[in-house]
Amino acid sequence: EFCIQGEISCSYGLYSRKQFFDMVDYRLKNSSRDYCLLASDIEHFKLFNKWYGRKTGDEFLEEFAKVLKKYEKEYDGIASYFGGDNFAMLLQYNEIVLNQLIEDLNKIALYYGNTVGFLPCFGVYKIEDKNMRAVELYDHAVEALTYNSDHIENRIHYYDKELTNKEEDELHLFPDLNGKAVFE
Repeated sequence: EFCIQGEISCSYGLYSRKQFFDMVDYRLKNSSRDYCLLASDIEHFKLFNKWYGRKTGDEFLEEFAKVLKKYEKEYDGIASYFGGDNFAMLLQYNEIVLNQLIEDLNKIALYYGNTVGFLPCFGVYKIEDKNMRAVELYDHAVEALTYNSDHIENRIHYYDKELTNKEEDELHLFPDLNGKAVFE
């Protein structure tokens, strides 16, 4: 399905953000399997569009989505396109399958980008509490992804509670501004 980046109706055949969260919530409440939630972001994608053009960028995203759709069908997952160059996927937790998925997505990136500079980053949250809302699970995966974007040699990072603790500790380092604007 051809679509233009940024269009809300664009899904590349994947679920929208709302559909994804609703389906993940339902799946987790009705399955005894172990799952993980994967968030992905293609590095330097704006630059990719500048160098290769939006049409090629759309083709790249479409092929990326096809790989996610394939894994969704083969491994009882749920794949979503969140817009821009952001994707998410609920997948049964299996490190071999997860690593193969990431390898297949990296092949797409290398085919289109011809450089490791456009490889995707991945944040993974291994779901331990199935009563958490899908949006919270996704937030944890994104937190791992955000940490990962600072580490180019490691394209996949798993969520660790220490990430949250580190972020909270850093926030406590800010002086108390007593509600004053920072740039007064």
